[in-house]
Amino acid sequence: NFALSPTTVNPNFNKNRDGVEYPYLQPIGTLDLSNYTESLAKFFDGVDLNKLQIICNNNLPQKDLSYCFYNSSFSDLSAITNLLSKVSGIGNLDYCFYRTTIDSLDVLREITMTANATMNYTFAECPNLKSLNNVTISRNVVAIEGMFSGCPITTVNNMTVNVAGSISGIFKNCTRLAEINTFRIPNVTSVSNVFEGCSSLAVLSWFEIPSTFTDISGLFNGCYGLTSLSDFEFSDKITNATNWYPPYIEDLNGLIVNSDYVKLNNCTTLRRVINMTINTEDAEYFFENCNSLEEVVNIIISENVTDLSEMFKGCSSLESVSLPNSVTDIGDSAFKRCYGLGSITLPSDLVRIGETAFASTALTSIEIPEGV
Repeated sequence: NFALSPTTVNPNFNKNRDGVEYPYLQPIGTLDLSNYTESLAKFFDGVDLNKLQIICNNNLPQKDLSYCFYNSSFSDLSAITNLLSKVSGIGNLDYCFYRTTIDSLDVLREITMTANATMNYTFAECPNLKSLNNVTISRNVVAIEGMFSGCPITTVNNMTVNVAGSISGIFKNCTRLAEINTFRIPNVTSVSNVFEGCSSLAVLSWFEIPSTFTDISGLFNGCYGLTSLSDFEFSDKITNATNWYPPYIEDLNGLIVNSDYVKLNNCTTLRRVINMTINTEDAEYFFENCNSLEEVVNIIISENVTDLSEMFKGCSSLESVSLPNSVTDIGDSAFKRCYGLGSITLPSDLVRIGETAFASTALTSIEIPEGV
């Protein structure tokens, strides 16, 4: 039972203690913070708040709650809302509830964030956080990297993230996450590794990639249950798309690609591509070595595309393809080693066929337009 005055420094009850080799210290009874003005960062690390009543009768000036409740436990939000209701304009909520026993995001109703605030890893590895419903993250926040990483979340329904910055790894290693319905991220710039390690994810609906994106690298890395994607548009602002697609993707429908960096080369599980539009300048290597690709239906290649070199090279399962009239130049090795390709329809406006464009295919005859 104690109080902290304005001149008291942060007690850091468990500084340098891990709860295992060095057991956590446990303050008990009451703790009066009504006149406390020093740091709240890492304040309750490892503390069981069911054994400690926080008293706070005055508004507090602190803006940094990073690690504040790190690894602490409590059975009811009332254990911490008495404090949270007395602070405002929070600028740093990084790791605030990391590994705590919190089981919902209702606590966010008690917290107001200031402009350019961060919420990185705020709820990461919380063992009781199992679903997210009707969640909105303020536009005042600029980064929520790893926010829910490692949580046993199974479903996400109606979530809006207004962050004008990075949400990299927000659901990373949420291995039980199976279904996402309506996930809006209108202002985000980076989604690298957002779903990395979400090995159970099988349903992803109403998720749009906004035009603000620049980095989608590793977006679906480790999403082994996600075998189809529909109605995605990749903007020309994307400059990093390394390993963006799910490792076992089979079907793509309605994709629009406007970035030279978004490609599907070496996607060995891809079987069908339907209604795809490629608006890039460079389609070189686009489907290279997609050796399970069997069907390409209604693919639109814009007039901006100047290079189709090795576009389908190594697509050994591809049996037929019809190129749109917008294609005027089939680059070198475009269909090389497409061993199953026995039929191809060339566009009427075609003017050039590159060297070894159809080498090592099953073509026995081909009708070449007069202008070639």
